[in-house]
Amino acid sequence: MTMGQFVSESEAKFLAGLLEEKFVNFSFPVKDLYLLSRPDKTGPVEQMRVRLGPSQALNAPSLTLAASEYASLKRAGVELNTSRTRSVLLERCSCDAEAFGKQKNVSGINAMLADLAHNKVEMDSKLLNTVMGAYMRCGLPQLAIDVFQANVGDAPPAEADATSSEAAAATSIPGFFIAEEKQEDKALKVEASVHCYSRLITALGHVGELDRAHVVLERMVESGPAPTIRVINALLGACVRTGNLTAAQKLFFSLKGERGAGFASFVTPATDAGVCVSLQPDEYSFNIMVNAYARAKLVEPAFKILLEMRRANCTPDRITYTTLIKACVNAGQMDRARGLLDEMAEAGQLDVFPFNAIMAGLAKKKQWREVNETLQRMESEHVEPDLMTYSHVITACVRASRVSEAKKVFRNMQDKGVVPNLQVYSTMMAGFGAIGALNEAQQLFKLMQERRVRPNEFTMSSLIEAYLKAGYATEALKLQERMPEMRLRMDDVLETQRIRALAQLGLFDNATLALQAFVSRVKLQGGKEGSGGWKRASIGAIPYNELIKQAHALQRRDTAKDVLAMMLKDGVSPNRMTYELVCCMCVCVCVCVYLCRERKERKGK
Repeated sequence: MTMGQFVSESEAKFLAGLLEEKFVNFSFPVKDLYLLSRPDKTGPVEQMRVRLGPSQALNAPSLTLAASEYASLKRAGVELNTSRTRSVLLERCSCDAEAFGKQKNVSGINAMLADLAHNKVEMDSKLLNTVMGAYMRCGLPQLAIDVFQANVGDAPPAEADATSSEAAAATSIPGFFIAEEKQEDKALKVEASVHCYSRLITALGHVGELDRAHVVLERMVESGPAPTIRVINALLGACVRTGNLTAAQKLFFSLKGERGAGFASFVTPATDAGVCVSLQPDEYSFNIMVNAYARAKLVEPAFKILLEMRRANCTPDRITYTTLIKACVNAGQMDRARGLLDEMAEAGQLDVFPFNAIMAGLAKKKQWREVNETLQRMESEHVEPDLMTYSHVITACVRASRVSEAKKVFRNMQDKGVVPNLQVYSTMMAGFGAIGALNEAQQLFKLMQERRVRPNEFTMSSLIEAYLKAGYATEALKLQERMPEMRLRMDDVLETQRIRALAQLGLFDNATLALQAFVSRVKLQGGKEGSGGWKRASIGAIPYNELIKQAHALQRRDTAKDVLAMMLKDGVSPNRMTYELVCCMCVCVCVCVYLCRERKERKGK
């Protein structure tokens, strides 16, 4: 029986009272607080005193005192069951490490390890695995590798020239991982479990050191602990994460087994000494390979893995089907994706993710009707749509210029209690901007402000587009002037809209100056990035086209010619829109000349 830390003495006494009622002749004193470990119901209760109070996020005083108490008892030579007493302390540390990982509190993990190392509390494999997982959750796989190396010492060394900012940050912590600043006491070395080695291989995959991960597996096969399928899965995942499909294929297909009803077992490749380990595959093994082929956009090999999976008596799960559906969607095989959806329905495995994957593919192709049909099927299958579902439906409607349908979906999602996020608001704003629906765009922007949703550059450019299409160029410029207050910067789209607004107001000189400033800024930024010169194609023909278009609309032929000359001088290649505008201008000129000649001829007659 193991009990953890109590927030107060009264809580500890309350639990003690319950235990005394439940177990006859069972009692123990509650002073400050005791962490208790009882190996069996008849044996003695072993205890270690810890200060009352909840664990702190950093420099937890209760944990520090617990480790200090353990060290003082050990130095005093007190007769106690060290391993069992230590297990209580390490159990508490494991809980703290897991909490620190969820909080992404690296300092808390480091402080905890420093306390244990300073008091020479021997770490066990469970705590080591938990600490490694905590570092992984913090996005620091290199520290997971370092803590394994420091406490086990069995990880293959990194390359001599390999450096890591994470490792440098770790070594700056006093007493980090190291007891008494030197790990000379071999008793402090941890006998790592298979789970620790699996975590190590995963961490090596995250840092891109696939060769070291393979060495770990070879050492496990050679000298133990014997690898499990979890270790193989970790290595397969490392191959996929590093983008090395060839290595994943080589490892997966080297796991030979008797075929027929399925794999009887997997056998790892033999080492130099001829050692092999027999393994039983699981669904996760096949899912990794399905994901590997899906990421490489190889649909047929992914389906072959599905067949192998069934032959191995492994049942495809939601992850398998969803991954295959995404692969089919990316390859444009929508009918095949729907077929997999039917299989999931028959197996009772439907959830929101495969529907969202299909909707995302349909939205890219502007197939708004098909997206709505998928939504209806989703509801008929009693699968609850989520925020991403409605986002795909709205995106499909907006891209297909069906803004009225998007408005219905937008209202429907809110009626069902789904709160729109910035992406949904921005997509709706883009729809209103494309059709010049200024009133709707303003109302939506007001709603965002009421709900404290901070707009981004895309949201503002869509709102400004609505102003420009409605003919309110002055208001559009005023809205741009407010952007620094919103901590937003001017991007290429907003710069182009500024040029367009100035041209709409007939301020072609200002518009031309704004265009020149835009070109100069792009040139300067290209130089700062060290690109070896200005990438002329980076600015594109769009801002020039907008100025030519506005000049043509206001019959400013000379201005249009000057902009076209500036475009060619800046080395920007005209696109199709440029040629269409120029041709339109030439046709207008030819028509005017023809009409003038006809008029003169009629007057002459």
